[in-house]
Amino acid sequence: MAQSSQLASSGDSIKSKASKITKIMHVGIGEDTNHYAIAPPLYMSSTYSFEALGKPRACDYGRTHNPNRSLLAQAIDILEGGAGTTITNSGMAAVHLPVQAFMNHGDLIIAPTGSYGSTIRLFNSLKDKGMIDVRWLDFSDLEQVEETIKTHRPKIVFMETASNPLLRVYDMPAIAALCQKYEALLVVDNTFLPGVVFPLEIGADIVIHSATKYLNGHGDIIAGTATSKTKEHAEQIAFWANNAGTTCSAFDSFQILRGMRTLFERMEKHQSNADAIAKFLKKSKHVETVYYPGLKSSFGHGTLKSIGNGFGAMIAFDLKGDLPAVKALVENLNWFNLAVSLGGYESLICHPQTMTHSTVCPDILSEAGITDKSIRMSVGLEDADDLIADLETAMKAI
Repeated sequence: MAQSSQLASSGDSIKSKASKITKIMHVGIGEDTNHYAIAPPLYMSSTYSFEALGKPRACDYGRTHNPNRSLLAQAIDILEGGAGTTITNSGMAAVHLPVQAFMNHGDLIIAPTGSYGSTIRLFNSLKDKGMIDVRWLDFSDLEQVEETIKTHRPKIVFMETASNPLLRVYDMPAIAALCQKYEALLVVDNTFLPGVVFPLEIGADIVIHSATKYLNGHGDIIAGTATSKTKEHAEQIAFWANNAGTTCSAFDSFQILRGMRTLFERMEKHQSNADAIAKFLKKSKHVETVYYPGLKSSFGHGTLKSIGNGFGAMIAFDLKGDLPAVKALVENLNWFNLAVSLGGYESLICHPQTMTHSTVCPDILSEAGITDKSIRMSVGLEDADDLIADLETAMKAI
């Protein structure tokens, strides 16, 4: 289990990242033996012929195997350093998979307050059905986290690399050490920081993504991924995805792999834009608080700096004012579209209380610090000066 002191040096991290870039760029390239296409072909078939009675080929049925899905899984394994990846038909299917694969009736999962709204809804609805137990904790209080793990022995500890929507970064190496000590599985949602943080290298057992977001990067498919550190866990997760029928389509897998070939380059531009915008927001008289790990004043800045190659491109902030101020802002933006989701080339703005977290009860939102003046931005690949000018113009309308 990797501890903070055992993390690779920054030079090793950069070298590892460079190797990942090259390997991902060449997954499936030049491997077509039928027509010798450079880019891998799209296999839309639902079923495949057997070589002979009792002798299936590598693919037999599309729900279980597909060449495009296998190539994408290979690329994700390279990205995360995993022993096996399952590609699902949505990010939430990926969140659910470890619960299906490793939890039994009444087992406990613990997760941070202020997690993604759909994750909160999923875990709470499973609890309401009497299927599992769940406890929501402040993960910045490591003493409380350890006491809960030690006393109640959760099967899974679930966390996000950076929380959605307020970008809180918790001490993943320390939490990984606690999970190892008390034999809990650490599952990390790395949707916000692919190619920036590598949770399996830090001590996570399973890393998941909503591939809808940065991995695809083009806002045109829905998918998820679950990557395991061990082959045994990977096989269990693959079994449950096939069992429940939550595997990804061939076309969506094809699209994501195409998007992944530019992941690292896109993330550099995303992060450069986000850094400029966060600094602008920090100085704005209309903004009360900026939540961006790249700012030294932000929660978890030091932690993310020590475990990552950057700070991501998601920003949250609290406006000075309330809903009318939020309404004035979003209605006067030109380059930011009001929409859920994130991680595409286009810039999006979101009001969590009425959008991504609208199904979360007000008490939980209040405890997490999500208010009616909280705003989340996914910073795209447009020109940074244009985005800042857009925000500046819209804020004059408040």
